Amino acid sequence: MVQHLIMVGTPNGGSPWSTVQEWAFTALTLGLNGLAVSGMPIASLGNLLAGVEAIDVNLDQLNPKSEFLDSLRQSDDPGIPYTIIAGNTSIIKPANQETRSIILRLVNRWAKSAVEFPFWGEANDIACSVSSIKYLPPDRSPSPQILEAACNHLDYFHDLHGLQALAGAIFATGIQSGSGPEIET
Repeated sequence: MVQHLIMVGTPNGGSPWSTVQEWAFTALTLGLNGLAVSGMPIASLGNLLAGVEAIDVNLDQLNPKSEFLDSLRQSDDPGIPYTIIAGNTSIIKPANQETRSIILRLVNRWAKSAVEFPFWGEANDIACSVSSIKYLPPDRSPSPQILEAACNHLDYFHDLHGLQALAGAIFATGIQSGSGPEIET
């Protein structure tokens, strides 16, 4: 049924944010143990932590070492063409020099380090690394077409570069639907 699969920002190799969650829980646990020794009430914080853990199945599945991703990697090759669109924040260019200086000031303060921290300098779309997005088992045939876009994970369908990459991927398939409403441009 699928003639061509277009994946947009798909974390095929996982996301480091699941690891950041593990670090945060460890730090919180150590902090809570310190609070327990001091006699401060921590039952509500413990309940909050349990609630977050109960709803984070998706984040656990995005751990690069998860059983879920491992089973996807081991699945049979469907033998269909793939196009992978990978956002890359490192190639985003500011609109003008004034914007660039404002952005650099803001980014240098804390935002960049907070968002970039889990990636250890690796190109990313803020949700996963570019290498994770591009990752597919090496024996896939045909080999995927890979496009990088100067956008982040939240902007694929709003940013001009993300939309251009998506449009290019769609038109490159050569697939004509032949059904549905006509779209005027």
